Amino acid sequence: MTTRHLIWIFAIAAAVLAAPVSFGQNEPPYCAFEVAVKSPAGTPVAGIGVALTQDEKIYDTAITDARGIAQICDAPKGLVDIEAGGHLCGAVSVRYLKSYWMETRRVSVTYENCSGDDFFPYGGCLFTIRVYDEKHTPLAGVIFQGSSKDAHTLRPQTSISDRFGRIFRFVAYRQALNGRFEKADYSPKSIVEECKPGGQVERDRVIILTPTAEAPTVREPTR
Repeated sequence: MTTRHLIWIFAIAAAVLAAPVSFGQNEPPYCAFEVAVKSPAGTPVAGIGVALTQDEKIYDTAITDARGIAQICDAPKGLVDIEAGGHLCGAVSVRYLKSYWMETRRVSVTYENCSGDDFFPYGGCLFTIRVYDEKHTPLAGVIFQGSSKDAHTLRPQTSISDRFGRIFRFVAYRQALNGRFEKADYSPKSIVEECKPGGQVERDRVIILTPTAEAPTVREPTR
């Protein structure tokens, strides 16, 4: 073998050793999660933030594309949560997920943005009244007698407590919830509360009814 051949062999070997390893370069990157976000009608929802969290801390985020798909390629070991919608009304969460080893885990969620519903003008106050007995047991069949009888034309409301002890009353601005709660064998109780513009709109109130005292039994003296 001539010196020229040896130089050529060494040159080829040096080129091979210096060349970058190309194995796997054409393979697609492994993504731990692929999240598909659809509307209730089944259409893709684009531009929605998707987050992967662990122990309530954000690990990674992504945005859904035109197909409603968001990919989160990196994930920690252990259980994680997938959240879609961020802090918007209607946000959804899929909890206690674990990534697969070298296999994309696909998660489908249904999301409907309801932002703006919380700012709907009610035009008054919404009272949720919960009626209990002295043992804090809900009382069904309690009747509300009083004002705002015509308010049902503005908002739905009820006059008799349900099995959870709830009575729902609507009071327009600058009016008052004024009446009393009645049930057989219980002492009635009254309520008076104004509804002013700028005040709290949704209000929870608790009413406790106590049993009426039974008349003492009169016994005739023995002879």
